[in-house]
Amino acid sequence: MGQQGMVFAFNGNFEEAWECINKAMELDPENSNIWLSKATVYYKLGNYQEAIKCCDKTIELSDRDEDVASALYYKGVVLADTGASEEAIKCFEKVLEIIPPDPFAQEKILKGD
Repeated sequence: MGQQGMVFAFNGNFEEAWECINKAMELDPENSNIWLSKATVYYKLGNYQEAIKCCDKTIELSDRDEDVASALYYKGVVLADTGASEEAIKCFEKVLEIIPPDPFAQEKILKGD
């Protein structure tokens, strides 16, 4: 359901996205991927503080390096969009500690955002 929520979010159907994500949360509130989906919807709605909180929750819950790296990357993107470039770069650097050849994080660091 969380993935279906992402599809709705990327198509701009936020009401349907929330419905899917909330149902998924009810079924599995400790699922880090659902939290990352929620972060994505908050970000797309311009609610950056909630997006960051959801990224942090993803990091807290996840035991997979790839999921932690995804949440850190996404948190960095949100921070960069809010003008917190130094904090964003720290997130991207952490991604590179987890997944060294990550080209997206490397690009963001080189661009300074």
